[in-house]
Amino acid sequence: MEVIPKIGILVGIVAVCIFLPLWVAVTIAENEYLFAKVFFDKDLHIEKMKQTESYKTMIERYPDSIVSTRSHAMHGSSIEMMAYNDNSDNELRVDIHFDQMSDYLFENARCNVMDHGDRKNLGTIPPEILDDSPIPKVMFSNGEAREGFTADFITYTNCIESKTIQDELEELDADHHIAIPENTGVPGCEEDLSCFEPYSLKIQVGDVVSFRNFDGDFHTVTSGSPESGPNGEFDSSLMEPGDQFLHKFTESDEYDYFCMVHPWQTGKIIVHEK
Repeated sequence: MEVIPKIGILVGIVAVCIFLPLWVAVTIAENEYLFAKVFFDKDLHIEKMKQTESYKTMIERYPDSIVSTRSHAMHGSSIEMMAYNDNSDNELRVDIHFDQMSDYLFENARCNVMDHGDRKNLGTIPPEILDDSPIPKVMFSNGEAREGFTADFITYTNCIESKTIQDELEELDADHHIAIPENTGVPGCEEDLSCFEPYSLKIQVGDVVSFRNFDGDFHTVTSGSPESGPNGEFDSSLMEPGDQFLHKFTESDEYDYFCMVHPWQTGKIIVHEK
């Protein structure tokens, strides 16, 4: 009779040894996020992200970068960096993210520009460097890079330094000037074609035309017509009082334009070959 209790105790011990690890494993699996939160060391991971080449390169090239850190609860942490050009409003953003669950670092660099016509020039670098650059050229034309290419992109991109198209045009003397006169924000100027002065302008290919807003209202200079809408040739976006917009005409054609805010304002530019 004494053997039976001993067998029972032995069976109980074996059962505990078998099922206890299974129970622990299931409990951890069901509460994975909770365990991750308990053992998550934000400071350690932030320091790990600061050791990446992307972080070091950004700090070295743009020491005045705005740097912020975030903790995404139990998911991980991230470092967000931004360098900014006050003149062009261009910005270079770098995101480094550590994922707690996969124990993996994600890196991304992106150039944001206010002048969308300038995007094709985002990552241009000297030709002698471009041919030897380890970065796929498509990343320069798209203005962003990820993972192993991030640090090199930060090194070579001219995102912050590049001038906008408007900056470059403003360095040139405009060949012709068109004014947006006062009081054109109300109907009436269309009757004598004085909403843009001059209403019609003849120029040559390669000429730069300056449009300046002398009115107290916001205006646009947008290629196209009120009836058919913008055609994409050029657009000033909203011009505040006193603002100037320049455009270089590179092809001979007849260009109608109007103000999207005040569609009765229309004008015409005729471009001839030299």
